[in-house]
Amino acid sequence: MTEQVQVHRKNEMIRQIKQLWRLFIQPTALRGKLLERAGIEDLTLHDLRGFIALAGLSAGSTLEGVGQLLRHKNMATTKGYAFLKEDAARAAANAASDAVIKRVGRGD
Repeated sequence: MTEQVQVHRKNEMIRQIKQLWRLFIQPTALRGKLLERAGIEDLTLHDLRGFIALAGLSAGSTLEGVGQLLRHKNMATTKGYAFLKEDAARAAANAASDAVIKRVGRGD
């Protein structure tokens, strides 16, 4: 992946996070209407922080980088998000192995 593509993905992730944050800080009644229109039953600040952690880790950020983004004072707090990176890696490995099995099974 080229550096230009990585920069574009990071900028897109930041744009999406900012949009979510703007949604979250709207007055409660307006936020409720927007979430309802989007088909989201409930969204808390904790959910948003988890999404930010997942997005950062999925984009290749380190736990240290995510901790700084979330302004954690203690690295142990950030390590609570480590399972997100493991889940993403496991999903990628499963997808890759499924693709190999499918290809081998077809005799290609």
